[in-house]
Amino acid sequence: MFKKIDHIEIIPRNLDKTIGFYTGILGFKIKQRQKVEVPPLEEIVYIELNGSVIELMQVRNPATAPQNPWQAGYRMIAIEVDDMDKAENILRVKEWR
Repeated sequence: MFKKIDHIEIIPRNLDKTIGFYTGILGFKIKQRQKVEVPPLEEIVYIELNGSVIELMQVRNPATAPQNPWQAGYRMIAIEVDDMDKAENILRVKEWR
């Protein structure tokens, strides 16, 4: 179903909830998870789906101001799928929030 992501880096507000969405709903697998001591960065998790990797970065108190490089969120994600209607239905039906 979900086939490929080219490149993405995400700073989520809730790392475990984000991991749950990508692994439980989209089928990603955790490749590596490591604590880091480079404030404000605390942890990095690499998740993978069919060769595409997402880097999730846990940051202490992620900012909300757009000019801050440690802002929570991401700019864009493009996921290649086999069947757009089926993919949309899965994303509507699955409870991940």
